[in-house]
Amino acid sequence: MITTLKGKIKYKGGDFIILDVNNVGYKVKIQNPNSEFPKNKEVEIFTYLYVRENELSLYGFKTIEELGIFELLLLVSGIGPKGALKILSLTPPKILKEAIFKGDKNILAKTAGISERIAQRIITELKGKISEFEGKEGEIENISEISEAIDALISLGYTRNEALAALEKLPPDIKNAAERVKLALKNLGK
Repeated sequence: MITTLKGKIKYKGGDFIILDVNNVGYKVKIQNPNSEFPKNKEVEIFTYLYVRENELSLYGFKTIEELGIFELLLLVSGIGPKGALKILSLTPPKILKEAIFKGDKNILAKTAGISERIAQRIITELKGKISEFEGKEGEIENISEISEAIDALISLGYTRNEALAALEKLPPDIKNAAERVKLALKNLGK
């Protein structure tokens, strides 16, 4: 099984990259290829090889945490690799794990852009696995504050991805949604 690849990005497509590893090009499906990986620079990515009777695909991730969440999402009935990648592209792993751990289907549905029925299925099937994967409950922050901050930034005209990226850069000790928005706006203004 291919678990990591290290090489230069030769081409970026809408949802994939071509990674040149020792003069062999690997097509790797990834989330946000234009913002995540610099072209013509050497990168190392964690990969998941998806094998089916009529498909053989590589999915790539910047961190081992993203790969772990992707693999957990594949355990949920009705979610395939494309759906899992879409969920990960819309929701940072930290927020996704916290929503599952707390059993908050509304936050999960809102941030991941999925129906409440699918969000509930994810929570039901992964709750025990996420708590084991995540660690202690005391480390879980208040995700409703993050959700409010995301909504506020979107209402100010930023995309969901821009809002999530700006909020992810903030220190974890900020508990107030208004303070999160204020600091995120400073990051977005740079």
